[in-house]
Amino acid sequence: MNVPSIVGSKKTRRPVLFKGIGQTINDASGLNIGIIRGYDTTYSANPDTYDLSEDKVKAIGRDTVLISALQARNNARVTFSGSLLFFSDRFATSATDNQYVAAEVTKWTFKERGILRASNITHHRVGETEAPFIYTVKDDIVYSVRIEEYNGDAWVPFQSNNVQLEFTMLDPYVRTPLKADKSGLFTTTFKAPDVYGVFSFKVDYNELGYTSLSLKTIQSVRPFRHDEYPRFIKTAYPYYTSSIIMVGGVFLLFVILMFSR
Repeated sequence: MNVPSIVGSKKTRRPVLFKGIGQTINDASGLNIGIIRGYDTTYSANPDTYDLSEDKVKAIGRDTVLISALQARNNARVTFSGSLLFFSDRFATSATDNQYVAAEVTKWTFKERGILRASNITHHRVGETEAPFIYTVKDDIVYSVRIEEYNGDAWVPFQSNNVQLEFTMLDPYVRTPLKADKSGLFTTTFKAPDVYGVFSFKVDYNELGYTSLSLKTIQSVRPFRHDEYPRFIKTAYPYYTSSIIMVGGVFLLFVILMFSR
């Protein structure tokens, strides 16, 4: 049981009783969650036969999932258990954690926990407080969003270190992590790319056990105006020097031709 968002964060755990069938899930899908898995010596097979050949054993070791869950892309949730006795009064009243795990899994399934919401989405230039009508390339931009988690009783600040912001126009030009404070405010500062067009601030957060977040804010980025470019560029100093030498040479030639006999 390594999904705290589903089974809670209880530090001291007791064993659980399970009597039923095992199952296998596709972990690579990103939607399936193995809540309780078997030991390395666990296997699932037909108890009426002693034939344990490879085609008869359905699951072996840690691949044997006893209780699993699925959260669809629209955040719909469903839980699968291979044992009805796991939730029975007989198992719940024993010296195990069956009652605790059953209660936590039920809360998660019926969306009484693991719910995320976002608010106060802001973006602006460094040193300002209001979002501009349009950004300029190479602007220093501050982006922030407040994310909260419903823990079953109240909305509390969400804490995570893997929430990312993408500044994208078809493809991401900037991908940077968001840093959270104790109040659940996620903030980052980045420099706009030297590309102009219609960009989007995007936050797509998908974490096992939590509802997904998909935030998008559209903003335009323009190039420099003609009077915003630097007047003198250091890399062009040799060209400036050559131009001055050429003008000086022409002037000197003019003087020589005018005042020589």
